[in-house]
Amino acid sequence: MREWLQIAAIAILTACAYAPPSSTISDLGPMPVLDRDSIPDKDGGELRSAALKYYAQGDYVRALRFGYWAAQTIPTDVRLRLLLGIVYDGGFDRPDLALPEYQRALSLKPDRRFYTRLKRRIHYLNRRLL
Repeated sequence: MREWLQIAAIAILTACAYAPPSSTISDLGPMPVLDRDSIPDKDGGELRSAALKYYAQGDYVRALRFGYWAAQTIPTDVRLRLLLGIVYDGGFDRPDLALPEYQRALSLKPDRRFYTRLKRRIHYLNRRLL
């Protein structure tokens, strides 16, 4: 019985060694460009709506793309910075990337009720990163 287990283990390891390589980040194509020339010809409200739509659908990459484009056209919109932070925080589970967006939202002086919630969330994420 033990001999069969060794043969099965060797066969599995051999199959894994000859498996096709997994896709890497270089197989995904070129990185999207976020300069001002590549922004679609839409106003900031439409871009923000598209970002919210993609976030609701679970397409976080497109939500970030449209969110950053909207943030370039409306740099003082607190809701966009909150959305970008939420995408990083809840969508990708990356508090290290969410914290700068939350800090930018905090620097834009949000409403008092959002301010206290945002301060608590930043405090929680800082503790989590430690």
